[in-house]
Order: sequence, then C-alpha cells, then structure tokens
Amino acid sequence: MTILTSRGLGIPVAVGVVGNPEVEYYTPLLKFAACVLYRWADTVIMQTKESVSFFPEKVREKVVIMKNPISSDFDQDRYEGERDKTIITLSRIEESKDHEMVIDVFAKLYDQYPDWKLIIYGEGPLKQAMMDKAQNMGISDRVIFPGRSDNVAQAIKKAGVFILPSFSEGSPNSLIEAMMLGLPVISTDCPCGGPAELIEDGKNGLLIPVDDRVKLQECLQKLIDNRHFSEQIGREAAKTRDIYSAKKVFATWEELLKSLENKRKSKK
Repeated sequence: MTILTSRGLGIPVAVGVVGNPEVEYYTPLLKFAACVLYRWADTVIMQTKESVSFFPEKVREKVVIMKNPISSDFDQDRYEGERDKTIITLSRIEESKDHEMVIDVFAKLYDQYPDWKLIIYGEGPLKQAMMDKAQNMGISDRVIFPGRSDNVAQAIKKAGVFILPSFSEGSPNSLIEAMMLGLPVISTDCPCGGPAELIEDGKNGLLIPVDDRVKLQECLQKLIDNRHFSEQIGREAAKTRDIYSAKKVFATWEELLKSLENKRKSKK
C-alpha cells in the first residue's frame, strides 16, 4: 500500500522484510504482490542472505542486508564467574517457537541434573498449554514461566545455557542478545538462515536441525557437562558485541537512509 500510494510523489520508499518471506507471504496473492510491487521500491531491506532467494531478480537488485540494532542494555562486559544452573528460552510462546521440544528434552534430563532449571520467558497463546505439559510430566517444580521481564539483560546474564528452538526465524534478536552477553547458545538451523549467519557451529554456539530432540539433548548435555567448552564458546559469542552494538548498526541505517534522500534530490 505504501508503494502504491507514494508513486509519483518523489518520496523514496524503503521496504523492510524482517521475517521468513515464505511465512510472511503465505498466499499466492501476497507472494505475487510482494514479488511485483517491491521492484518499485527504492530499496528492500532484508536480514539474511537466504531470504533474498525468495524474490525475483528485479527485486534482488534492490536488496540491502542490514543488521538489527540491539538495545545498549546488552552491550556490556561478559559475566565471568559461577553461572546459574539455568536453561533459558526467550520468545513469544507460540507454535513456531517449539517450546514443546525444549520441555521434552528437559524432562529426559530432569533426574540426571537435579540442580538445573528451565526458565521460559515470554507470553503467548501456548503459555498455559506448556505449563500444563510440564505439570503433566511431573517437572513443573523446575520449569518456570516468569512471563516478560522488565530487564532481560540482567535476568539472563548469568544463565548457564540459552536455547532458540524455533521452526523459523529472520535474524533473531533474542539470540543476538544472548550472544552479546556471552551466553553459551544452542539454536536450530532454521529458515531463513538467521541463526546460521550468527553461529559458527562449535566455535561461538551450537546449531541443531529443526525439531531434533536427540541433537538438542546431546548438545545440552555437552554444555552442562563440559563447562570449559561452555565458557569457551560463550566468550566467542560475546564478540558479537563488536558487530551488533546499537551505535554501529544505527550508523549503517543512517547512511542508507541518507543515500536514498540524496538520490531523490539528484533526480530533481
């Protein structure tokens, strides 16, 4: 609608595609509209290289890959010390985030690691169902649903492990935030490629196939049992701060938007 209504007004239009295009444009009409109309935009901003392949060549010519700015709350020195025995997830509690897999795997490790807790931050339509699931499995005393946090960075900075179990993501802010804090992270290698662009498997995090309970359990046990390895990949993950600090990302956005304005002026 923005593209159509701004035609002929001389106003530059930047389109943002922040999620998986296959999910965002899920009907033939939406896909047709995006693939046709986006070629009229001045630029199309995307978050991952994999997402670009959804569009035809005329749209790809307009694409710029841009990073998300992350709150300065997460731009802090990594916590070095005894970590909490907690496994953290942080997202909207809905089907696409696959919290069910994490609960299933935690249930298998429940007796083996009696000091560890699973903390699921967030709200969403499946929150009660996940709470009921933990209750029915007899593990609800150590599966905690605190809802939203007013200070996420402070709440998770000492966590033992962070998990992103999603079926689909763009460039997931929660994963970037956890890595900036230096947490040992596990993520699904989900479309449209955001986690894979962030994580070098085995170096600054661990990647697993989507909905793979066996692999998640294996990786989780590795991080719990081998604290030296866990700390090593956490320190590597913290180097993400050099890339995603708000100051650096805002500067690239400002440069892009100014370039669009300059192009508009040059056409007058």
